[in-house]
Amino acid sequence: MFFNCTTAPKDQKDLTPVYFDFENALQEKNLYGNVKRIEYYKTESLITQKTKEPILNKIEEYTNFGEIEKVERYNQRGNLIQIDHLEYNDKNDWIKTISIDKTSNSITSTRVVKYDSTHNIHKRLVYKNDTLNYQSVTYSNNNNDPLKNIVIKKNDTVAIVDFEHRYNSKNQIIFTKRNVIDDNYKYSNSEKNIYDDNNRLIKCIYLNEVVKSEGIYDWKQGRIIQITSYLTSSDSIRNISNITKFDSLNNTTYSKEFEDSDLKNEIKIDYEFDENGNWINKTVYRKKHKPELTDFEVINVYRRKIGYW
Repeated sequence: MFFNCTTAPKDQKDLTPVYFDFENALQEKNLYGNVKRIEYYKTESLITQKTKEPILNKIEEYTNFGEIEKVERYNQRGNLIQIDHLEYNDKNDWIKTISIDKTSNSITSTRVVKYDSTHNIHKRLVYKNDTLNYQSVTYSNNNNDPLKNIVIKKNDTVAIVDFEHRYNSKNQIIFTKRNVIDDNYKYSNSEKNIYDDNNRLIKCIYLNEVVKSEGIYDWKQGRIIQITSYLTSSDSIRNISNITKFDSLNNTTYSKEFEDSDLKNEIKIDYEFDENGNWINKTVYRKKHKPELTDFEVINVYRRKIGYW
């Protein structure tokens, strides 16, 4: 058995992943080229059924400007259970999603987004059976970062979040604090970002009333090659929780999972790519270290059939 023998596209070096500030869904999903349609296939656990073939799990269709236009979801037997239709305005902003339950062929929900660019306000409204069930109102600053979010369910305000942001000279967020009132329960959390001299994120610290988490980003030739995560509990003990390594296209190739800093699992992933740089076959191997040591074994196989404009 061999690992990480990745079949790479010929022009892989010319492709550059986008890690932050995504322009569309394709960038957010780490997809390359003018993707039009993706069929997702996956197996359930192969530990007990080693010859099981991947079954259809989801189909996504994309607009010619890189946003999701339609999503079909399938159950474990490969039967269609839900369809989402998405609509956009002339600025390519998402404005509506209609979800249809295919088991009953009825509309389960309609999500509507309304933008007020003059006052930096946008509202998300969710209707069920033509009745407004949920709405979220977000007020933003000129950087499009949220300042306040209000959540209303059935005419009752159930949550209010106030945001505080600090920026560096490059207008990058270096600190964000959230003060939350959720069903009369008050709490806060914060994030601190640290950048290197090339304006690349190298450390992110998240802190709430219970735990502190840290993400350490390692870069090489303009690409993230590894993220190391730590957790510090209320008793001030700092434990490593995860190490994840990436290829040059931002695909996870290897990870270690820890429990109280003790190695629990190792994960290795093999890929096959199409000529555009998108993976079409993905095999996941796991080696357990706790509760007992095992060899690497295949736990999942994923396939994607990708069509382009």
